[in-house]
Amino acid sequence: MLFLDCAPLSLDAMTFTGTDACGNSPKNMFVARFEENLFRGDREALAEAVAEDCALEIVRAEGVETSAGRDDVVDALVELSNPRPSSERSERRPFERGHFEAGHLEAAITHGKAAAAWGRWEMPDGDRDSEAEARVEHFSHTFWFATLKAQSFAQIRVFQP
Repeated sequence: MLFLDCAPLSLDAMTFTGTDACGNSPKNMFVARFEENLFRGDREALAEAVAEDCALEIVRAEGVETSAGRDDVVDALVELSNPRPSSERSERRPFERGHFEAGHLEAAITHGKAAAAWGRWEMPDGDRDSEAEARVEHFSHTFWFATLKAQSFAQIRVFQP
């Protein structure tokens, strides 16, 4: 198992870190960069990482949402990291991303065409000026590369609370 070694990325008060172990697997690094781009909501970078015919499943307790094709998959992925005003929050998604301030990738692993990554995203609980603790949302994602060269994902599965 190899891990991402990256310095914290700071973007508009957001920080994304990897593990402190050094990884030298190009496939693992591809997965780790994808997670970083998902955290940032980087539409262009996400589009480069998914195959034209990619399929995405977002698995939640109440069911599975499926998207197919690069454009729809990227739209769904960006929505996961895009801030929305509280008036637009749905009962189905009471814990909204977008106001998160930190992310940490615990691991990015690959074997053949399969890959997985997990970690956590943190969001302040309440007013930024208060001393309230951050709320934590853990994530777990699985991937299937389009080819063994690991240049794009053919399938992505996102597990949500």
